[in-house]
Formats: sequence, C-alpha cells, structure tokens
Amino acid sequence: MKKLSTTLALGLSLALALGTTAFAAESPSTTTVDTTSTVSEVSEATDSDGNAVTVTIDAEISETAATALDTSATTSVIESAVGSDKAETAAKVAVFEVDAGGAKNVTITFKLDSGSFNTDVYDYFFLHYNGSAWEYIAANVKSATEIEGTFASLSPVAIMQVEKDTGDDDDSSSETTASADGTATSPKTADTASYAGIIALAALAGAAVTFGRLRYGRR
Repeated sequence: MKKLSTTLALGLSLALALGTTAFAAESPSTTTVDTTSTVSEVSEATDSDGNAVTVTIDAEISETAATALDTSATTSVIESAVGSDKAETAAKVAVFEVDAGGAKNVTITFKLDSGSFNTDVYDYFFLHYNGSAWEYIAANVKSATEIEGTFASLSPVAIMQVEKDTGDDDDSSSETTASADGTATSPKTADTASYAGIIALAALAGAAVTFGRLRYGRR
C-alpha cells in the first residue's frame, strides 16, 4: 500500500510538471503592417554621450501595437502634433520593431530599403509605441533615403508622412479695395463697364459742346 501511494505521488508530480510546461505563457503574436516602404537597417545610432549603439530591426511588430496604430487615440496624437487637416492625409511609410539592447535616449538614422523621402510634398515624423499607446517623435530627414530621430526608449516605430500645407489661397489678380468694415473687395466687371460708359458719354458731351461753340463762332 505504501509503495502504491509513492507511485501515485510520483505520477501526480509528473502530471503537474507536464501541465505546467503545456500551459506556459505563449509569446505575443506579431504581424507586419502594410506600408509604402520598409526599413531593415540603420546608418548610424548613438547614445546621448555619442557612443555607438548596436540596433537591430525586425519587420514584424506585436499585434497589440499594430492594432493600436489604427485607433482614434493614435489619430488624436497625430492631430495634436500636425493639425487635423494634415492628419487626414497621414500615411505609413514604414513600421518596424527596434531593439537597442536596452539603451536609452538613442539617436538613430534609419535607411529606407526602397523609395525616397519627398520633402517638397510631405512632412515626416515618427510614432513610437511606448507599451500602451503610440506617441509623436519629431524627425529630421537627412537625405532622400535617411531619416533621424531621438528615442527615450525603443520598441515599435512607425515612420509617417503628411501632406505639406500648400498655402494656395484663391488670390485674385484684380485690384482690391478696402470696404468700411475692413474687408477687401474686388471691383466687379459690371461696375468697371459702367464706369467706362460714363467716361465715354462725358467725352461725347464735351465734344458736342466744343463743336457747338465752334459753329456758333463762325456765324
């Protein structure tokens, strides 16, 4: 009986050990995000003291971060940074995971694998996932394929673009005048035509008077 109890105890211990292994926490699932380009390498990475930092890039980010990237909360972050009008044109250039071995306050120059930055048409910035939300990080475009940013910590990073303000207002080439309420108005075509007609009539009247005087003087 004692031997049976010992055997049962050993069997129960083994079952518990196997169960613990079977139900161990799974690794977070990852995914890639649709973008216009990709990044797989960096041109340079240094810490706040100027020391070189080794950085690795992975095309996949956690599904949690990927889902959060397309939420209203992230849209609000972009709107606060660039304005609601420009935020409507926001597009993902590249989204990737960054590992700097735990280094903090790292300045990194990322290099596009394809395509190029068009600073004549777009403004660029970073979004960084801090573990619970995406946050805005300023960017400096260094060349047609290189962009730089400084990160307090590292995890998923997104390179974003928005259309520049064109500044094209509906300027009129006609002369404008200020009205009494301070607003500017442009002369209407009909008004211009009426002024011209009045001037023409005045000229004809003047000519008629002159002609009449000349005839009267000859008598």
